[in-house]
Amino acid sequence: MRHFSRQTLGVTLTVVVIVAFFIPQAVADASLSALPSVGASQVFSATEHYSMNGMSMPPGPLPTLKDGEQMPHDQSGTLTVTRAAADSVHIAASDGLDTFDQTPQVDAQGSIAPPKPQYTFVELLSNVAAVLAAAPAPLQKDATWSVKLTSPSWMSSGRLPLPSQMSSVPAAFKVVSVTGNSVSVHGDGKFENNIQTIRGPATSGWSASIDCKFMSGRIHMCSKTTTLGGGMPGAQFNMSDVVTLTAK
Repeated sequence: MRHFSRQTLGVTLTVVVIVAFFIPQAVADASLSALPSVGASQVFSATEHYSMNGMSMPPGPLPTLKDGEQMPHDQSGTLTVTRAAADSVHIAASDGLDTFDQTPQVDAQGSIAPPKPQYTFVELLSNVAAVLAAAPAPLQKDATWSVKLTSPSWMSSGRLPLPSQMSSVPAAFKVVSVTGNSVSVHGDGKFENNIQTIRGPATSGWSASIDCKFMSGRIHMCSKTTTLGGGMPGAQFNMSDVVTLTAK
């Protein structure tokens, strides 16, 4: 009888191990990266859509800001990212995007050194690199973490300097799903300042949200929405810029 019980227990444990082995685990199969591996390239469809108070702006670049910086504007085309070496990456725009062809440096965390002038799609890649650098390991479903997202360069390239408290926004991120070699991540953050004036309450602030899907550890799609707004009752303004990279 004792021998039968041990045998039964052994069979049960074996079955449990086998079943556990074949049940899909909600853990990422590979480490995630905003950039391709050294020696590899990745080609994206790149789009930017800008609106003010919910209204789309006319196509084409808007007035240039200081230091050659462009105001956000509608554009679409192709972005090719080639990892020339561990400490650099070649990024080239074509097919209608604003001109860009540079090889900026890359640090150990995968963040790209800001080019001059700044370039909206490079900023998105750097944001994604910062998000992944702060993520816990192993990355599994429902994992959460926080990271500061820097403001886009166009917000600080106007005539008035950007207040220091608006230079970044704390954002909360979460792994939405993990399925095989696919990982989806979402995060958002918001900064808001409220003051009382003789004309009533006035608000100012900005928010950012990022949605990314990775396949086999590389970007399949990443999109960032930045919204800058404020004003007083009856006189509100809102600027929204959506930048998206989708792997071809």
